[in-house]
Amino acid sequence: MKRRKLVQVHIKALIDLKQYLLPFKLPPTLALVATAPRSEAQVLALEVSEATNHGVMWIPMDDVYCVEGAVLTGPMQIQWMGQLMKLRLQFVFHIDSKFKLHHGEWVMTSLGVHHLKWDAKNLTLSTQYVPLVYLMCKQHESNGAALMIMDALNVTTMKYYGEKLEPGACMSDHCDAFKRGFEVTWPEAEFGTCWPHIARKFGEGEYTTKKWEHFDEVKVHLRNIHMAHTPQMRDELMMRYGTLWDGWGGQMNTFWTSYCAEASGWDCWSIGLFETVLCTPSQQAQESWHKQLLQTKIPSMMRGSTESVFKVALPQLILVDAIQIPTELVFHVPAVPKKMIEKALWYVDHQDTHVHIYEWEGGDFGYYILRKDNPGGVKKLTKRLIEMYEQANAMRRDRRVVDLEHFEHVCFSLHQILPENEPYLVPECDLNPRRLDCLYCKGFKGVGICSHVLALNHILKEINLRREVMEIGASSSRKNSSHHGFKRVGGGNRKAPIPALTRAPARDADSSDEEQERLLELGNNGR
Repeated sequence: MKRRKLVQVHIKALIDLKQYLLPFKLPPTLALVATAPRSEAQVLALEVSEATNHGVMWIPMDDVYCVEGAVLTGPMQIQWMGQLMKLRLQFVFHIDSKFKLHHGEWVMTSLGVHHLKWDAKNLTLSTQYVPLVYLMCKQHESNGAALMIMDALNVTTMKYYGEKLEPGACMSDHCDAFKRGFEVTWPEAEFGTCWPHIARKFGEGEYTTKKWEHFDEVKVHLRNIHMAHTPQMRDELMMRYGTLWDGWGGQMNTFWTSYCAEASGWDCWSIGLFETVLCTPSQQAQESWHKQLLQTKIPSMMRGSTESVFKVALPQLILVDAIQIPTELVFHVPAVPKKMIEKALWYVDHQDTHVHIYEWEGGDFGYYILRKDNPGGVKKLTKRLIEMYEQANAMRRDRRVVDLEHFEHVCFSLHQILPENEPYLVPECDLNPRRLDCLYCKGFKGVGICSHVLALNHILKEINLRREVMEIGASSSRKNSSHHGFKRVGGGNRKAPIPALTRAPARDADSSDEEQERLLELGNNGR
């Protein structure tokens, strides 16, 4: 095995690489694109030639990028591209280079999207990264490399589907080449940078010492800027915080120049800047994919000869992605966590003090919800609070706002919910039949549903969350029961089975059934 992987030709020149990849050019028609194997056992059993023929495809590009590299894709990745063709402005592109996945001077960069993932074991709703194209390149994160991989994706979709993909937004880390590439390739898409990276770097003391007396206070300021509901609110917060930071000295000057100054172009890490569905300024889905790759054998396979990398390692990587990611990408809400439903019921129980309904355009209605954990500790939603919040959203000063702390409380006390607005449609969800959009809610932006939208659908008598909770509880009870109806705890029956030919004792009457009926009736009435 060592001899086969290591004692082979090392590809050094670009012309040699192209000559080697020539047999693996994209097929002329979509009908000739093979379907990738769908089991890990099949992948591990593949011979080298078979893995190459079925698992990797080369996207030939013109020599105009001044780049030594090759862009690759796979059969399943091409099928995913076809699914995205039907989702105009409904997905987000992510790009990043992984320097731990390298072969000498060659470094891998991937470009892809993310979709929704339901974890049935832990009952959690999250996102999963879906790579579409892979670039092995010596010019790491250069302008040419960024344009090459982005153009290669468009070349592939034009070849097989006759159109280019239209993302709603594009995300990257702080890399000027990636930002410039997105702006050139998809100029209409919103651009954002990764907030978790900013928070991590600041928390590690990269921009100012952690011993600074205002360090923890500034961390809160940055999170507030990230949570800003509108561009105007973000600008007002930045202006107020900037004035405060200047009064404390020049410790925040570097950060301001890097991430707050409009001229830098990197002041794009606030929630309220993005209208695209399932879009928050984050690269965490792609980072999670990177971490999972590092736990496999792929990184060690990248240390073989150059021929082995392109003939074995990269086909294996592309096939493993095709196996671990669903064949059909998920852009609807597959399930709703129980904790989210229970939080929604809190808003239902407090709708008289926490929900305000008002007339919107075209006969529709809009809604304000007072946050359960609002920073000001407000107990009741008032007209005065709504007016101050709307002023903050529009970057207009309100005389009733006393100071900076009061302004922060006003900014983050409410959620505004409106009907979906084309072309940025909300994800389909059985528990959101009204298709409401919680405009600036990080939870809704992340997974397409939140407790606020659930509560309003219940209040409007479109769904009955009390029935949903009961059904989830009943399902859980069935899973924890044996075939004879006795609950197993610690691996055995706590209750002895009834002897044969013996009448089972009648169940004592209780009020649980009546209570369930009462709750269901409350839910049917929107309470």
